[in-house]
This record gives sequence, C-alpha cells and structure tokens, in this order.
Amino acid sequence: MRLGKICIEVGYVVDLDNEAMVNAAKECIVDDIDRALHTNILSGWVKTIENDANLKESDIAGFLIED
Repeated sequence: MRLGKICIEVGYVVDLDNEAMVNAAKECIVDDIDRALHTNILSGWVKTIENDANLKESDIAGFLIED
C-alpha cells in the first residue's frame, strides 16, 4: 500500500512575533477560501503529497474505508 495525503494548500509566510500580521493572514486565508469556493478555483489548490514517512494506515479516515 502506498500512502499519500490529499490536502488544500494555501498559506502566507508571517512573522510569528507580530500578532497583527498573524491575524491579518488568518483573515486572508478565510477570504481566499471563501472566494475560491464561489469561483470554483478551489480544486486547483488540492494537492497530493507522496512519500511522507509520517503517514500510517491507521491515519486513513474511517469514512474512506470500504466495508
């Protein structure tokens, strides 16, 4: 079994010591996701990550496993 991770990739580099910058970036991410949902561009942000040694079969969400 080859394990991978499907995720949405969006983010901003911030100065973690600058609380205003961190909060502004959080608000921007929410706005970006909202805009992406309404313009159907969110699928372009979906990424597949392979070769992550930290993933385990037990990490697979139950709703994805067939009975």
